Amino acid sequence: MKYTPLNDNVLLEMIEKIPELLKCRVVAVGAGLPTINGKPYPMTVKVGDVVIVNRSLLVSIFLDDKPYILMREHKIRLLCKEE
Repeated sequence: MKYTPLNDNVLLEMIEKIPELLKCRVVAVGAGLPTINGKPYPMTVKVGDVVIVNRSLLVSIFLDDKPYILMREHKIRLLCKEE
């Protein structure tokens, strides 16, 4: 089944545990929060990005018997990019 988060929510899968943090891959992103004119504000992260998140700010869920993390984009601490 395909899942699409709503608004500025992001669906993540954990890659690695770091003390107090998690390194995760973005699996799905919402369209973004709607602006005053109704169009969504663009999201910064995209599917496939690697991010660092704080363990205490996440919601763990199971979809199709697999663990995922659901959180709002503004709670993501770092976007990891290769140079």
